[in-house]
Amino acid sequence: MAERRSTNKRNQSRRRNQRAATDALRLILALILVAVAVVVVIFVKRELGTGFSGGRESSEASAEETEESSGETASEDAEQPGFNRDEEGRLYYLDEDGERLSDTWLSEDEKLYYIDAEGFVQTDDMSSDGMEFEFSEEGEVTSIEYDEHYRPAEQEEEDKEYYSLVKTPRIWVYLDQEERLGSFFLIRYRRTTENTSNTLGGDNHQYCSPYGMQIDEEYIYYLPLSSSPKPEDQYINGNLYRMEPGAVVRELVAEDVEGYKVLEGDIYYQSGGRIYYTRHAGEDTTLPDFSQVEDFYVDISSGDKAYLCTEDGRRVTLQSEEFKAGNFRYELSAEGEILSVADKSSVNTGGYTYTVEADDAFGTPLSRVVRTSDETGKKEIISSEFEGRCGDLHYDFDSGNIFAEYTDTSGKSRILKITKDGDVDYLLDDGGDAKLELYALQDNNAICRAEGADSVSFISLRLRATVPLALAVEPVEEGEESSEVIDINGSGSSGSGSGLQNVEAPTAQSTDSPVSEGPVSEKPVDTVSGPGAGLPAGGNVPQGELENLSPGAGSVVGGAPPG
Repeated sequence: MAERRSTNKRNQSRRRNQRAATDALRLILALILVAVAVVVVIFVKRELGTGFSGGRESSEASAEETEESSGETASEDAEQPGFNRDEEGRLYYLDEDGERLSDTWLSEDEKLYYIDAEGFVQTDDMSSDGMEFEFSEEGEVTSIEYDEHYRPAEQEEEDKEYYSLVKTPRIWVYLDQEERLGSFFLIRYRRTTENTSNTLGGDNHQYCSPYGMQIDEEYIYYLPLSSSPKPEDQYINGNLYRMEPGAVVRELVAEDVEGYKVLEGDIYYQSGGRIYYTRHAGEDTTLPDFSQVEDFYVDISSGDKAYLCTEDGRRVTLQSEEFKAGNFRYELSAEGEILSVADKSSVNTGGYTYTVEADDAFGTPLSRVVRTSDETGKKEIISSEFEGRCGDLHYDFDSGNIFAEYTDTSGKSRILKITKDGDVDYLLDDGGDAKLELYALQDNNAICRAEGADSVSFISLRLRATVPLALAVEPVEEGEESSEVIDINGSGSSGSGSGLQNVEAPTAQSTDSPVSEGPVSEKPVDTVSGPGAGLPAGGNVPQGELENLSPGAGSVVGGAPPG
């Protein structure tokens, strides 16, 4: 028992000693950690303090060195190339050499600016070289619109004779006020090394609005733009083009343009109220290849000129001595004006060639319609004779009839309708005392040039409103015709034996007979001699025989039929 108690005491004493050692070790470790923390804090504090004070000392030393070397003290507001502000906050611009720009345009980061004469960025609206500009508060152009009313305030004396002049040391570009296309003027240019002027585009004439041109690098830029365009303007109005002097193919930059500015190849233009930037243009494909177009019409809306247009309204702006359109051949100016129409002495259709032959009998010119078979060469007379002369035949594809210019024995000019069977009528509408020249057959109308004693005009005559002149006859081979006068009803009587069949043309004396618009009804008549052959006796058309029809608007109806 005593021994067990002694053993327990020894164990307890050992455990106390162990705890005491452990506690001492923990105290030592804690002291070490505290010492390390103190050292770290001191080190960090020292390093931070040295950095702040050292940085200031380093900056001051650097500033002192800079001041000693340059005599100037650097500041945070030092001028740099590009945009800068002065003390009042106004923007100005320094180039790479540190030179301040003034009185010039600036293209920077696809934005357009103007630097005024004092060297500050423009922020107020202004007008310049035919364009109205608006700017943001930072000077960026926010709107470009063409100014139709722009005129330069001052011009040098030598420049005043050149309308809408823009120029560089190498080239002058201006507008010819004598040559127009609708609202626009022909563009001409003159190199400063030459004395002669040239037309931009050569025979492919180009047009522009007043003060709508700019020259940049190798290109002439031009904007034909009108707020009240004429019909002939519609396919170029609002298109921004460019062309090199001497070129014949223009480039299209953009359509529906409201204003523009070009600067060293950078093109800024406004469309739909927004500013766009580009450096590109492509070959203009808005104009057709006129040689490939099939349908044309003649525009006479100007009154004293006729223009050849494509079916969709574009003028054929291609100078040509013989441009074929349908059954007509035209001489055209570069503006599409028809200068003349080639005469045609025959019409070929349906396997036959149709002509009108004329001869004089006792001093009176007589004509008849002849057809020749393309296959056999056989020539046949298919109409009775009629007084007067006929020429310039043209075939109308729509009606299948032939139309020709005609002059009666009194010198009055008419347009004839000739059927392929040989019936000959004259158009009710005429040009009064004017000489008529057939320019086109379209929309059931004959388009004619009417040349009077003092003026020239263009008129439209109805093709369907006609009066009989000569009737068809049973085809007779030429050379076998009888010397008798041909009775329209088939009977014959003695004739003069002239080379042409001596059948007198109808010469109705009445001027008020209703006239049909369309084929005229034909009834047997009792005689072919005397006035009115081919019509009822006396030349009068009974009321109700033909449909009532008044002359067309603007037409002049003659007092009596020809002959």
